[in-house]
Amino acid sequence: MINALHTQLAAEQLRAAWTNGKRIALFLDYDGTLREIEREPGDATPTPVIRALLDEPQARPNIALFLVSGRSQRDLDLFFPAPDFTIVAEHGAAVRRAACGDWQRWDHDITYAWKNNIRELLHLYEETAPGSFVEEKRTSLVWHFRMADSEIGVWKANQLMHELGTMLANEPVKIRHGRKIIEITSSEVSKAVAIRHLLHEQEHDIVLCAGDDQTDESMLEIDEPHFISIKIGPEPSRALYRLPDPAAFRTFLRDALVTR
Repeated sequence: MINALHTQLAAEQLRAAWTNGKRIALFLDYDGTLREIEREPGDATPTPVIRALLDEPQARPNIALFLVSGRSQRDLDLFFPAPDFTIVAEHGAAVRRAACGDWQRWDHDITYAWKNNIRELLHLYEETAPGSFVEEKRTSLVWHFRMADSEIGVWKANQLMHELGTMLANEPVKIRHGRKIIEITSSEVSKAVAIRHLLHEQEHDIVLCAGDDQTDESMLEIDEPHFISIKIGPEPSRALYRLPDPAAFRTFLRDALVTR
């Protein structure tokens, strides 16, 4: 059950922090957290409301905003061509600093040879589940089945999870069954590792992490006294707080950080 009182207390904690000039870091997932998920991933462009919400913290020198996404660099460049905040792509494999057009890779020593073993299998599932498609990123392979028949999609997804578990048992990968996706990514790349890297560069008094999917759990599980973690949606999580959907989370951010 969503505990509105508890999340209100979290909002008050953040509001008190920025009012008193405390240094705040916001690590926010995009799809399913700030923005509703679309059937076509390319349709999930940031709305004027989201853009205004992301602009607000930049007016406050004590708040640092980080968008931490599983999306590719290309997608994020299209959605946010010149932001005043830092963006992390592909679950922590690359970062683009605020007001900088260049990406910095954090995965130079990681191999992705395992992709060659499963690419053909994923395309086979793409062919046998009309409406599904395979997305290839530098760090991962993703089978999307949001636009496939719901029963066929779920059935095929369970089959695929089983086959991948067998094929990749000895590979350094994570297999995630997310929201209408199966994603295979390197176990050496995670949002938690990226967040700790960024926090090491500059200290903050309070840190907010928010996400909706299994790919976000590594950052939601960070157990530090000054961390606030929020899970968006009903799925199991170790986050301290929970909100039902992106609209509720946007309201939470406005209540906590927007001047009234």
